Amino acid sequence: MQRRWVRVLCVAMVLALVVAERARADEPTDHVAPFRLKGLDGSEFDSKVGLAGKVTLVSYWRPGQDKAIRCLKNLADLQEEYAGQDVRIVTFVSGEVDPGEVEEQLRELELQLPVLLDPDRLVYGAFETIVSPSIWFVDAKQVRRFKYAGCRRDFSSDARANIDFLLGTISEEEREERLAKKKEKTPRIKGTMGGSMRYQMARRFLEKGKRKEARQELTKAWEMEPPVVAAGVDMGLMLLQDGENEAAGVILERALELAPEDQRAMGAKGVVLIRLGKTKEGADLLERALENELAEPLLYYEMGRVSESRGSFAEAARYYRTSFELLLKP
Repeated sequence: MQRRWVRVLCVAMVLALVVAERARADEPTDHVAPFRLKGLDGSEFDSKVGLAGKVTLVSYWRPGQDKAIRCLKNLADLQEEYAGQDVRIVTFVSGEVDPGEVEEQLRELELQLPVLLDPDRLVYGAFETIVSPSIWFVDAKQVRRFKYAGCRRDFSSDARANIDFLLGTISEEEREERLAKKKEKTPRIKGTMGGSMRYQMARRFLEKGKRKEARQELTKAWEMEPPVVAAGVDMGLMLLQDGENEAAGVILERALELAPEDQRAMGAKGVVLIRLGKTKEGADLLERALENELAEPLLYYEMGRVSESRGSFAEAARYYRTSFELLLKP
């Protein structure tokens, strides 16, 4: 079945290249496309002027999202740390939002950051935003150099390394050394020790391509009391890969009852709904889940198919590309 999934993605890769070619006229370059947006105070921000001559951190965030709030606090600390240097921080929110609510949230958090409103999602699309929050590092010539998706514990240290490099105070080698990361540890799973050990064993089997053995361990972890939610979500994703949509839906529904905020479960349920003909409901759920940092190629691939069916070829190409990058990631 693993080979089947890889073959499907290889076919999709060819399709994505065709889609990308059709959308090439809309694809952004590394240079920031000029834009004008209104700020919370009603003033207009002209990127040609506002981004010129300084290293700029451009951040997309979503109001009310915990990760976004943590990121904003980190950005505020960086703004204070680099005060007086050629560094600027600009944040923006996209879609239909209440400016008053955004302003109130910043006031409650005691944060003073420039916020631009992107109601038509023009900048959102130009910066190829998928994960929320996302931060781009733009050099003094308005060229996008680096991107950081999500908000993990290493964000501030990574941001300093990128900023210092773009300011010219450290070399590329020094930047790479500072960005060196330890291998991610297996996330702690809530539940009994037995369930946790079963789940970790299943993950190791999956890494080795032993899907049958992995599925057996996932089933045991899921059927324990209390069940390991992550095991149920992984089972649901495996079933989706094998085309067993109804069976996946049953497990994912239960997983969401146990963990309503689980973004992987939410995205996987969105895929189930899409495949069962409830495209709009499923796409809304999947898109909302993908605003978070998820490392599931199937979810991005499915969203790419939805975007393509809507005629949004540039957006489809972005989702396909993310899917392939995750699939090929060691």
